Amino acid sequence: MSITIQPSRGVPLADRSVIASKHGVPWWAAVLGAFAMTGIGIAIDLTLGDTLTRIFLIFYAFGCVAAVLAVAHKGIFAAMVQPPLILAIAVPLVVNALGTPAKSGMRDKMITLALPLVNGFPTMALTTLATVLLGTARIVIQRRSYPADTRERAEANQESYRPRGGFLHHDDVSSQHTGTARPAPSTHHGA
Repeated sequence: MSITIQPSRGVPLADRSVIASKHGVPWWAAVLGAFAMTGIGIAIDLTLGDTLTRIFLIFYAFGCVAAVLAVAHKGIFAAMVQPPLILAIAVPLVVNALGTPAKSGMRDKMITLALPLVNGFPTMALTTLATVLLGTARIVIQRRSYPADTRERAEANQESYRPRGGFLHHDDVSSQHTGTARPAPSTHHGA
């Protein structure tokens, strides 16, 4: 099966989302969007009860996958690696916000914190796998489908590193400091 994408010359490769004719969002907006979806899932779960359930995990997974599809090509990496970070930040915040009973010891607090992380681990692992696969597929497919953009970018990068006006020799540098110009070498090799 071959995937063919029609080139869209209006949006440069670095700025494209998964839809080639649409600009992607910056990496930070994609991460914030995934956090927002996770927050919506948390809010729904806490409205329905006092624990995080599958509703939270579904919103979390959807937010992370949507982020890797909506992000601009140049920000794919951030969207690919965000799922474990979001879970590692969101769950402790919720656990701390809910609090633990005053009589509970350190052991109880650690169990209260670890239990939602352990329960969310399979979803986090699958979500991370999905975002990495989708992000990698986007990179490969978009670069193959738009080789001209990739070549143009490579040529532009090469141009930016190429010295302008030729190479400076040690004698040329010292003559710039003294104000005296050294005559250019003759290219005429005849008598």
